[in-house]
Amino acid sequence: MSDLFRQRQGNTMRRAVRSLRRGGWLAPTRLIATVAAVVLVATACSSSGAPAPRGGGRSAPNLITEDEIAKASVQNALEAVQKLRPAMLKRPTVASANAQSKGELVIYVDNTRFGSGAVENLRQIPASTIAAVRYFSASESQMKWGSNHPGGVIEVLTKR
Repeated sequence: MSDLFRQRQGNTMRRAVRSLRRGGWLAPTRLIATVAAVVLVATACSSSGAPAPRGGGRSAPNLITEDEIAKASVQNALEAVQKLRPAMLKRPTVASANAQSKGELVIYVDNTRFGSGAVENLRQIPASTIAAVRYFSASESQMKWGSNHPGGVIEVLTKR
């Protein structure tokens, strides 16, 4: 019986060697590569940078959209921020020598500085004109608008 076992084992080894010579060992590798390529393409297509569908998903902590404002039934930008993202208004204060640098939020409307920087200026912007409201941290606002924004920026983008 041991001769029969050796003969079968030898046949199995010969078949494996023939398979390797014909490129058979690449079949599983090709399958894995093909599956990986399909997954990669599907992932790339699904994360196209398009906005999330309406009515679902998680809301961004630093962004208020036009749809959210419409659903919130608010009158102006300040009410929208207070109701939808109150954390935007509660940023840590930074001590400094001048009033500009006391950590106050600076307001921009369509990339233009709006008023003296007081958050109360947001009351002047009707909710019906707002496309989006976004909070920028001190470092983000410095990159976009330069220094003197230690408390960050609230930017309002209007429908144009």
